[in-house]
Amino acid sequence: MQAPSEAVSWFGPDMSRDPPSQSAPVAEFVRLWRGFMTARVTVGAVLIALQAFLLSTGASLDPWLLLMSCGYFVASLMVRLLHPARRLGPNFDPQWALTVGVDLIVFIALQFFQGGTLNYALLLSLPVLLSGVLGNLSLSLGTAAGATLLLLAHATWWALHNHVDSAARFAQSALTGAGGFAIAFLASLLSNRLALEEKKSIRSLRAVWVQLQINELVIESLRDGVLVVDDQGNVHAANPAARALLGGPALSAPVPWALGSEAGWQALLKLTELSFFRNG
Repeated sequence: MQAPSEAVSWFGPDMSRDPPSQSAPVAEFVRLWRGFMTARVTVGAVLIALQAFLLSTGASLDPWLLLMSCGYFVASLMVRLLHPARRLGPNFDPQWALTVGVDLIVFIALQFFQGGTLNYALLLSLPVLLSGVLGNLSLSLGTAAGATLLLLAHATWWALHNHVDSAARFAQSALTGAGGFAIAFLASLLSNRLALEEKKSIRSLRAVWVQLQINELVIESLRDGVLVVDDQGNVHAANPAARALLGGPALSAPVPWALGSEAGWQALLKLTELSFFRNG
């Protein structure tokens, strides 16, 4: 006798048919990548609005800063829409240049030419965090080092062109750089930890899937009839022995089917109702 083609797993419809695959971590990385790219696009839109406001109020006299913000927005949007989602390489490759490198150049340029009125150093945490989560530790620390050197170069440029005490500016650049190194280290540590937990989860799910497959084979090969019945008398699973014992429509009926649908099954239906009554 052959089991019906629409037979359902004894342990649920999802776990027992297909083994867990590596697609879940990949999908999670794609969502993470898109989140970072969306954040870059959002920052670009905010920069455009800010530069337009400064120009309209006369607080800024450099229209090219608005053009640079527009260029950053367009570049970020193009990467978000057209660039495939993949991890950053171990080195400063073209993918790094299109994302982290562009961020560093734009944010430092804004800091150089508008640093007297606004401080853009906080924005440097975005490329450092991006390289730590989507790349590796060495790449993230290298990005933090580059951002720190650029900030110190800006502080030096400021000290040479403004005859004022610039010790506070140097201290602020050093403190921002130290914070960047901390962000790089923690982001890379957390990213590696999450990747390790994802691998462990996949291995555990595969072990559970194998055990469920073994259990199903054991139940299917039992000579004793096994039924899974709910409190309404509906059969949700039946092994071949149970179908053979019930006979009639049970031989080919797709699950779920009702025990009350056949007069010869009424005694079994009453037994199941009694079992639920006693357990309740």
